[in-house]
Amino acid sequence: MSLGAALPSMADGPLGSVASAAGSVTAVIVDTPEGIIVDSLWRCPHHAQKCLARSFGDEHGFGQNLAGYVIGWPFGVLWGIPTAPLTV
Repeated sequence: MSLGAALPSMADGPLGSVASAAGSVTAVIVDTPEGIIVDSLWRCPHHAQKCLARSFGDEHGFGQNLAGYVIGWPFGVLWGIPTAPLTV
């Protein structure tokens, strides 16, 4: 899907095609897995935990953070997987 989005940029001659193809391949190999790992395993779960703890009354309270962790991390991992390709 990432390469298909970059194909229109490869329409400006042979040298431009090589540079665009190299950039697209690099983006697919490096950026996509990095985005998936960072978003699905850290950013979304951590944000979900903090938002839930804040919603439960105290962002810094032990009980609120524990409840946010138990509910937010599994939900954040599941939500982070489909949103990761959107942020790359």
